[in-house]
Parts: sequence; C-alpha cells; structure tokens
Amino acid sequence: MRNYSTYKIVWDRRGSKGIAPVEIEIHLPDGTRKYVATGLKIPANEWDAKSRQITNSPFATKLNNQISDKVGKIRAHELILIDSNRLLTGNEVNIALEKKAAGSFLAFMRDQIAARNDIASGTRYLHTRVANRLEQHGIKQFTDLTYINIVSFDQFISKELKAQPSIAKHHQVVKTYVNMATKANLLAYGANPYLKFTFSKGKNKIRTRLDDNEIETLIKKPASMTRDCAVFQLFTGITHKVDFTL
Repeated sequence: MRNYSTYKIVWDRRGSKGIAPVEIEIHLPDGTRKYVATGLKIPANEWDAKSRQITNSPFATKLNNQISDKVGKIRAHELILIDSNRLLTGNEVNIALEKKAAGSFLAFMRDQIAARNDIASGTRYLHTRVANRLEQHGIKQFTDLTYINIVSFDQFISKELKAQPSIAKHHQVVKTYVNMATKANLLAYGANPYLKFTFSKGKNKIRTRLDDNEIETLIKKPASMTRDCAVFQLFTGITHKVDFTL
C-alpha cells in the first residue's frame, strides 16, 4: 500500500449536465476516495475535461489558483503525516481544511518544526533559531525565497556565526524546509533558490581546552541553555554534542 494520496479535479461528478460543482477527488492510501468541495459551480462550457481546469471565464486564473491553494493545503498536511509515519485519512483531510492557512514560508516552517517527531530537542532548537534568523533578515513569505535574498541571508549570518560549518547548518535547515514546501506544492520547483545557491560545509576546528580567562568569561555570561550546558560540562567533565557557535 502506498503512503501518499493522489489528487484530481473533477466537474459534474453526479452527471447533472447543467451548472455543476467543481470538486477535489482524493484517492487516499487506504484505497478509499474523499471528495472536497471547492465552493465553485460552473457551466459545461467553462470546464476543460482534458486539463481538468476552468477555462473560458474571465476569472479562470483566479479560480484555478483558488483550487490549487486548497489542494496545496491538504498536501502540506499530508506531508507532515508522512514525516510522522502516518497516513492521510478522510478525517485528516477535514483537519487540514480546518487549519489556518499558512500565510508565509515562516508559518509553514514553524508548523513543520512543531509537528515533527523525528528530530531531537536540540535539533528542534536549532531549527527554531534558524527560523528566527530568517525573520530577523526579512525572509518571511514564499516570494522572499529568491537567490538574491539567500545570498543576503548568507552574508547576514556570516557576520554573527563566523564558523563555516555553523553557516552551512543554517542553510541546510532552510533547504530542508524549502524542499518540503516544494513537495507539498506550496513552492514551484523552479523557485527553489538552492538550485542556484551553493554553500561550503567547511571544516570543524579542533577544540582546545579553555584557558582561565575564557572560563571566567563563560561563567559571567548571562544564563541561557547554551551557557548552562557549557558550564555543566566544564565542571563535570561530561561531554555532549553542542555547537556553541550557533
């Protein structure tokens, strides 16, 4: 059994032959079908059976985009389920439609971070930090995901992070959620800025023992999760994989 659904736009499913509704037909992984109303009703001369789109209407583009947005919303929810090893069901379709629309890439990214159960708490913390830095730099909407803006974001984080491995981690996180949005049909494949922008992974520096001045500076830093972990490791000798440059 496949773990994904297929989608098809249908008109006049009941064969009324008059002004009839346009619906989204979803073939669910369990073999059943779910029909979702688009709220649109059109006559036969405005429907193209071959392309399964509305045509011969001054509002055709707008209406077809409206349908695509609805399909994209369901696909995005299904992607979350697949990442959690769950399947889309009729009830999950209803849940997807009741969710507030993700008005931005950041909203989509944060929803995905919160819903994922395949990442550790430290990884979730890093992904949240990356989302916050995207927001600080003004990259919020899907339309903000341009090559120029990603280059600018690279320059922005390079001033703070310095170490190339940490910079690369940020790009890898953004790229992960860009790819997820592409799979969910929320972003066109060709609009992925990482098709053009590449980044070096860099090399991690070999860490040396802190000297007395560095230890004193660390202890005096304001309390935070990173600082507290570092102090704990310092005095107990217990090591943990934490990148303090993030």
